[in-house]
Amino acid sequence: MKPLMKRALSVCLVMGASFALSRLWPATPDADRARLHARSVSSPEVHVAPRTRVAALGRLAPQGDVINVGAPDGDRLEQLLVLEGQQVQAGDILAILGSHAERLDEQQHISSRLVESSTRLEAETAYGNALLAESALRLRQLQHLPPLEIQIQEAKVRTLEEEVATAQKDVDRLRALTAKHMASQQERDRQMLVLRRYEWERQGAQRALTKLRDAQVLDLQLARAQLDTAQASMPKAQRAIEIESLRAQLALAATRVERCLIRAPMSGQILKILTRPGEVANKQPIVQMGDTRHMYTMAKVYETDIGLVHVGQQARVMSPALPQALHGTVELIGKTISKNALLDVDPAAAVDRRVVEVKIRLDPNDLAARLVNLQVDVAIDVNDR
Repeated sequence: MKPLMKRALSVCLVMGASFALSRLWPATPDADRARLHARSVSSPEVHVAPRTRVAALGRLAPQGDVINVGAPDGDRLEQLLVLEGQQVQAGDILAILGSHAERLDEQQHISSRLVESSTRLEAETAYGNALLAESALRLRQLQHLPPLEIQIQEAKVRTLEEEVATAQKDVDRLRALTAKHMASQQERDRQMLVLRRYEWERQGAQRALTKLRDAQVLDLQLARAQLDTAQASMPKAQRAIEIESLRAQLALAATRVERCLIRAPMSGQILKILTRPGEVANKQPIVQMGDTRHMYTMAKVYETDIGLVHVGQQARVMSPALPQALHGTVELIGKTISKNALLDVDPAAAVDRRVVEVKIRLDPNDLAARLVNLQVDVAIDVNDR
């Protein structure tokens, strides 16, 4: 009787130890494969079936993931123009910051200065063009049309030269007649006085003509100098008016005004509002948004299983929060390996396991769009190639 009891006790101890060992062994794919390998070594006749699915944890995310829309630090949120759940288009104004009114006044002030400077520039340009035209006309007149005074003086000089020539002929004739005693010495002296008077008048007229011509040369030089001055003055006056700098300031002011308007960087849905009107926008975003029209599951597949996963395979997504399973297709497999950030509810799961992110595009379903970031269980059918 005692040997039978001892044998029964031994069997119970072995079964208890086996049960405890199976509970302590980590419930992971690697642990399962290790147990199967141990059984195959001890029992060569055991056949290990090929893997048909890869299990992983994941989360629901919109296309492009969740976007945090923020504002410059230190500014206050003045107006919030959207509600949670609202659909917006790329470029729509989501919020207005408190500095918007001040920046808008600054922009209008610079715009007014630019208008005034533009008007002044037009006036300066018109005045400069008028001076240029006047100087050019004056120079052309002096170059091609001698002044009337010079023409009159030239005529006077020619007349006096003719008078001198006539008086000289009379003197020569009287000199010949005096030598023949046919004219008196008194007549000849009187004619000599006439000749001298005409000669003096001719010399004075010639000096006056030379003076007028010298004045014309000076007038020409002055007209050219005035034309050069007018040509140089207009660009100088134009540069003195701040047009380009005001345009640059206006563009900068417009940029500052635009920075006070928080716009949607993409088309999508407002998922959560994190900052309310009156609060200061620091490092915390104003809203979170995402394109929930196309939902994905971001699955964390163990690095030891990633070789079984390929683009195009079908996947099944499950969670107690979902009334039914979701289905999708593997669209992208990550290129890097990282530490698993999703926690398994199984206390025996390996939390330090290294994983690869697999992006699964879900079939159209309104359930996923209502539960962004929901943690789900993913089963990928690895037989579907």
